Amino acid sequence: MKKTTINVLVVIALFSGIMFTSCLKSKNEVTPAPKITGTFDGTLKKLKKNMTSGKFDTVFKFGFAVRMKADSGFTATSDSTLHSNSHGKFANDYSYIQFDDATYASSSTKLFLHGVYIYSFDGTRLQFLASKGDTVAYFYDLKKISN
Repeated sequence: MKKTTINVLVVIALFSGIMFTSCLKSKNEVTPAPKITGTFDGTLKKLKKNMTSGKFDTVFKFGFAVRMKADSGFTATSDSTLHSNSHGKFANDYSYIQFDDATYASSSTKLFLHGVYIYSFDGTRLQFLASKGDTVAYFYDLKKISN
């Protein structure tokens, strides 16, 4: 009888402990991805892999700017005729940013902010990279100049 009572009390204590701890607030709350807003100015570089050295060489470099607002999208301007001045929507998570350029034309030879890019943003510096295969990459290196 004594042994049965002790076992029942142990089970009740364990069950109560499990129920109590399941009601506690968890510290595993997800932090939202950073909001990328403001006007950014810098450069765009086309990089091509040198098959001899294995390093990437700069094919061209020119000025590039983009204004980004989460509610109204982006507007991109360039110093070059190689990149389209354009606008559209964007969305980002922790590692990737996706641009949906409203002026994108697949038949155009110009560059557009369209598709998925890997990015880095520290609150001031915004860098994103798109690659075509393993030999060509487009690297945007921008700094925040205003909100």
